[in-house]
Amino acid sequence: MKLWKQLVLGSLVLAFTLSLGFGTADAATKKKKKKEAPKVEKKQESKVSVKNTFVSGTNIWGRAGLLFSDTSDVLPVGHIEGSAYLTYQSLASLGIGSYTYTTDQLGIPFGFHIGVVENVDLYASGNFVSTRSGSDVPNYTSTSTNSFVLNGGGKYHIATTNKNLSFSAGGDLTIPTQGGSVIFTPRGTVTYVLGNGFLLNGELGVAIDSTTYAVADAGIGIPVNDRIAVMAEIGANQAGYLNSQLAGGIRYAFSNIKLQGLVGLPLNGGGAMIGGGIILASQ
Repeated sequence: MKLWKQLVLGSLVLAFTLSLGFGTADAATKKKKKKEAPKVEKKQESKVSVKNTFVSGTNIWGRAGLLFSDTSDVLPVGHIEGSAYLTYQSLASLGIGSYTYTTDQLGIPFGFHIGVVENVDLYASGNFVSTRSGSDVPNYTSTSTNSFVLNGGGKYHIATTNKNLSFSAGGDLTIPTQGGSVIFTPRGTVTYVLGNGFLLNGELGVAIDSTTYAVADAGIGIPVNDRIAVMAEIGANQAGYLNSQLAGGIRYAFSNIKLQGLVGLPLNGGGAMIGGGIILASQ
């Protein structure tokens, strides 16, 4: 009888001891899982990446574009975006003997574009240009001439099955107000945006005048972040007849206000063009 009681008591002690052991192990396992859970979440969070987008804006003519060229972008219906710039360029510096002759040009281009119906932009711009010629020749009288040019037109945005690729087709009229002929320029663009926001752009047109000439431009836009983008272009006659430029610039966005600066190196001679401006857009 005593042996039976001892066996029962021993079994109870053993069961109690095992239950304590399993309970402790189970608590330790749960505690370990709780500690490991944040590590899994951190690994998942580390996989999330920020995608940059190119900062859109206007070229110096107030049209959706880079520096001189248009892009395929159009505004939503009823939205408007406009800009005003100041540019300076030394057109020529000629030394004759010990004297120097210079010609400088100051420009104030401004304009806007507006979404009128789906996929259609209309735009208008003006460009005030002051040209001054001077010299250090004794008794030389400096001369200054002013001109003003109007431009207006539109374009149609052509989407493709590839959401990153788009085209546009359109044209515009350039009207000098101090004499000269009206220039009609049909033009088209192609714009491709890579997954990292890197933008590739091309423009081709024909300026029809008494002297007909091609207008072409190839450009890139690189987003530094969601507020800053840098741009570069090379073209033929994209700043006017015999005014081809290799240009670079930067664009900075404050909400619906953007600032833009540019430097253009002329490929047809003359000094560098420098400029800056402000871009305003409706919300």
